Amino acid sequence: MTNEPDHLKEIAERVRAQVAELESQMSKVDAIEAEAESMDRMVRVRVNANGMVLSIQLHQATARMDRGRLGALIAETAQAATYRASDAAHQFFEGLIATRAELQQAAEAIHPQSREMFTAQPSAPQHRAPGLGPSAQPPSAYPAQQRPLLHPSLEDEDAHYERFNQNPFGRY
Repeated sequence: MTNEPDHLKEIAERVRAQVAELESQMSKVDAIEAEAESMDRMVRVRVNANGMVLSIQLHQATARMDRGRLGALIAETAQAATYRASDAAHQFFEGLIATRAELQQAAEAIHPQSREMFTAQPSAPQHRAPGLGPSAQPPSAYPAQQRPLLHPSLEDEDAHYERFNQNPFGRY
C-alpha cells in the first residue's frame, strides 16, 4: 500500500497544478474575439466574447449607401461576429468544465466533504457592524419618481446629421 503522506502530497500537488491551470484559462476568456464580414464584403466587425464591438471596418463604397441599409448591414455583421465569439467561448468553457471536474475529483480524494466546496451556493451577505442592520422602516411600495429624460431639440439633431454627412466615418 502507498505511504499515506506521500499520496496526499501527490494529490495536493495535482490540485495546485489544476487550480493554476484553471486560473490561467479564466484569464484567457477576455482574449476571445471573433470577426465577421458581410456577404458583400462592405462591412467587417470584430467583437469579444461578451459581444462588445471592438472594431468596425467599412469599405469606401459604403459612403454612397443608404443609412438604413448600412445600419442593417452593420447590425447583421455584428450579430454574426457575436455568434462566432459565442461559439468560441462555449468551446472554451467546455474545457474549463472538464478541468473543474478533474479538480473536484482530486479534492474529493483528499477530503470527501469537499464536494460542498463545488456545489454550495454563496450565502447572503452578512452585516459587518451591528448598527448597519436593516432599517426599522419597510421600503416604500412606490419608488421615488425620476425626472423625465430630456429629448434633444431638433436643432441638436440637425447639427448631428450635418456633422455626420460631412464626415460619416468619423475620420478627419
